[in-house]
Amino acid sequence: MKKALTFFSIFIVFALIIHSCKHEVPFFLFQNYDVDTTKFPCNADTVYYQNQIQPIFNTYCMGTECHSGTDPKENLDLSSYSGAINSGKIVPFNSSKSKIYKAIIETDPDDKMPPDINLSQDKIDLIKKWINQGAINNYCDDTQNPCDTSNITFSYTIKKIITDYCLGCHTSSFSVSLDTYTEIKNAVQIRNLWKSVNHDTGALIMPPDPAPKLSNCNIRKIKIWIDSGMPDN
Repeated sequence: MKKALTFFSIFIVFALIIHSCKHEVPFFLFQNYDVDTTKFPCNADTVYYQNQIQPIFNTYCMGTECHSGTDPKENLDLSSYSGAINSGKIVPFNSSKSKIYKAIIETDPDDKMPPDINLSQDKIDLIKKWINQGAINNYCDDTQNPCDTSNITFSYTIKKIITDYCLGCHTSSFSVSLDTYTEIKNAVQIRNLWKSVNHDTGALIMPPDPAPKLSNCNIRKIKIWIDSGMPDN
């Protein structure tokens, strides 16, 4: 009888231990995060939305609130990933059925996008490849790769950063323009451009949310250019 009670007691304790080990799967495992910001180097075979595609949309599709703002044309808001993907004009894994891709390769001036300029072939290829890779809202950390600061010039380095990440909201059509060398220099001297891109405390953060902060490499290049006297070279 004692052996039976002992066995029963052990069974009860064991069952309680097993029960106490059971737990619900944490809720965060099921959340659908908007941006994958895993800290991994950029893969040359992968196109990254936040690093490569959003800057194209910023520069060529959002001017004068064409595809941004409260009433975007064709109900297509390209100011964010959610606006782009929820438009129904991007079909993941199938660029040939994606209206955005069809528009940028269209030859009819009444239907092509952007209307007043032809995207370069490398930008068209990036958009096509990104869609065919699944149109993911991905991001890579290019600070994991070497940052080449050996030959920083305004025309090749700084102007390209501003064009890729700022010009969509800062052309001559807007109150603060970063179109020219003089305007960019004034933005540094008068509008604290450096503090904004570096996300200093109290500064007006640029690029604004939900766009990610400029990479440390690009921020470093801007700082080197500023410290060298902001030459127009």
